[in-house]
Amino acid sequence: MDPKPQQICRFLDWDTQFFGKRIAQVTASTLSDGVAENAIEWCRQEKISCLYYLAPCEDIESIRLAEIFGFHLVDIRMTYELSTNIPSGLEVFPQIRLAQVDDIPILKETARLVFRNTRFFNDGNFPVHLCEQLYMVWIEKSCLGYAQAVWVAEETDIPVGFISCHIEDKKGVIGLVGVHPSHHHQGLGRKLVMMALSWFASHKCPSVSVVTQGNNLAAQRLYESYGFTISSVKLWYHRWFEPVA
Repeated sequence: MDPKPQQICRFLDWDTQFFGKRIAQVTASTLSDGVAENAIEWCRQEKISCLYYLAPCEDIESIRLAEIFGFHLVDIRMTYELSTNIPSGLEVFPQIRLAQVDDIPILKETARLVFRNTRFFNDGNFPVHLCEQLYMVWIEKSCLGYAQAVWVAEETDIPVGFISCHIEDKKGVIGLVGVHPSHHHQGLGRKLVMMALSWFASHKCPSVSVVTQGNNLAAQRLYESYGFTISSVKLWYHRWFEPVA
């Protein structure tokens, strides 16, 4: 028996408030005809504008049903994990330091520019300025305590890149990683990741995970060069219930 509609979908307060549209997410990882039908019926009753669904990439039947029921693919979510050989000893790079409150305006501008390959931009139905603002808000909150640490790379005393570090259940999690487009190909991303790994090791984290997009080959190569391996691949789908202006 398929779950009731209210058990299948979860209303997302933050997304709804931020984007100004009623947004929900399918809580089930596996779709069936009944689950999809109940989810869509619930969304119509609740006047949902956009429904998210995160599908395991190996679940071909759920992927097929998602497409049949009007979902469209917006992102490939790749999770990498490093469980052993986390570098120990905090390596010092002259260009890398902890973020300060005064850095936030510059970091927000970098965040506005560097996350253009994420699912909200890929969707095409969210206003571009809100997609930009999403990551600006994210890095600001990270600097103000949402992350346990934010490291910045600087050039002539100006922050040009960042990496946010979280500890969840004693495990390390890399959040946002970004380098200003004008400073790409200078090895700053590599130095930021090394600093983050050293910081996690100093906090005795047994593992570190990070999520990146399937189309971000540079990030994938960077993490793999440090020994990260793929722990999961999932597909983000969105379904819209109204015409988008």
